[in-house]
Amino acid sequence: MLKKVSKFEKGFPDGVYVDPSAKKEPALNGRAKLKYCEEKDKEPEDLTEKEIEQFLIYE
Repeated sequence: MLKKVSKFEKGFPDGVYVDPSAKKEPALNGRAKLKYCEEKDKEPEDLTEKEIEQFLIYE
């Protein structure tokens, strides 16, 4: 699964992809999240809320 997602990620050089939102919701740095998962040998859906928090970008 991670290889498939990594191939998709190549289309987003900064690692961030979101739909524009009028609510100013945080964006997710997907590339950093996947790198973290690979380093920790975890699947993205197994991350805790605390772990995910580090990948949120507030503007």
